[in-house]
Order: sequence, then structure tokens, then C-alpha cells
Amino acid sequence: MAMAYAFEFQPEKKYAKAKGEDINISYKHAVAVCSNIRYKATEDAIALLEIASRGDMPILYTANNKKMGHREELGGRKGKYPVKAASLILGVLKNAHANAQRLGLGQTKVKHASANKQTTYPRVAAKGRWTRQNYETAIVEIVLEETTPAKAVEKKAPVAATTAPQPEKKAEAKQAEKAAAEAKKQEAPKLMAGDSKVENKRERKAQSTTMKQ
Repeated sequence: MAMAYAFEFQPEKKYAKAKGEDINISYKHAVAVCSNIRYKATEDAIALLEIASRGDMPILYTANNKKMGHREELGGRKGKYPVKAASLILGVLKNAHANAQRLGLGQTKVKHASANKQTTYPRVAAKGRWTRQNYETAIVEIVLEETTPAKAVEKKAPVAATTAPQPEKKAEAKQAEKAAAEAKKQEAPKLMAGDSKVENKRERKAQSTTMKQ
């Protein structure tokens, strides 16, 4: 029988959820990871866990942190690098995010993220030891709440097809081009004649000045 979520769902709001059961991680590390992503935007929480799962960013521990080192990245507060817990909880968070997209939710945030001990399996003590370490599993619950509804996709107006030019307009355009070309041809000899006249006048003036001398 599936266990109920430790979260009260409100009917007027939209949620997406995901759960991981019998996860092979320390529930204390899982509690610390969940407290670091709670109330964050889903994209920011995914980005944080991706960095933490690579061991590039420590996780803040506010409990169970006795004799734990202080981290410069956390402003001098106590933290650790729970790579395994961060990677497995990241999978649960991505499942919740995929469910939100399937349900058509817009932007979401991590409204509920909790972890707890689920099952304890007794194990035989190691050779030469009196005490034994039992095998413990954790349960992780993540609930995403919609913060802004999904925007309706604007339907783009279809682009009007450009009408092909009619044959009559084509013929008119060709005639206009021919007329312009003929006009240029007629203007060209006139310009040449005008230039020759100017040159003749200059030659006459030069001859008259030489005769006078």
C-alpha cells in the first residue's frame, strides 16, 4: 500500500509530486539536502543539486553537524558534500518537474521536500567487531506548486501569400524599360555633338590668338 504524502494539498492550487521509496542513502543527509532546496524555484533547485551531485558545492547542515567542518562557500557555516544523496534526490526532483510539465503547469517552486527513515534491515556485524551497522533506507517526498500559470501560446496569423504579377503588368514593365533604354540612346549622340561644338570653338579661339601674334 502506497504511503500518503506528509503534505496537505489545497484544492484551489495546482501541484505536481514525486516520491522515492527505499532509497539507499542516509536519511540524515537526505534531510539536509531537502532543506536546502525547499521553497526554491524548481529550476534553481535542479541547478543546485546538479552542482552538489558533482561535489563542487557543499550542502548546509543545520542539524546533525557535530564536529563538522566550516565551509567558505557557505559563509563560514557548517556543511558537507553528500554527493550520493544529492544525485538521488535530484532524480526525484526531475521526476516531479516532468510531471509538472505533463500536467501543463507553468513556473513552479519546491513547496514541500522532506526525507525520513523508512526501513531498517539488520545485518551481521563485521568480523572482529561487537557492534553492527544495519542497512537503512530513506523515503523522499517532493511537491511542486505552480507560482505563475502557463501562458497561452499566441497563434500567429498566417502570412498572406504574395500574388504573382499578372502578365499585363509584366508587359507594361518591359515596355517602360525599352522606352527608357531608347531615350538614353537618343541622348547620347546629342551629348557627343555638344562636346564636339565646344571643342571646335576652343580650337578657333586658339587659332585667332596665334594669327594675331
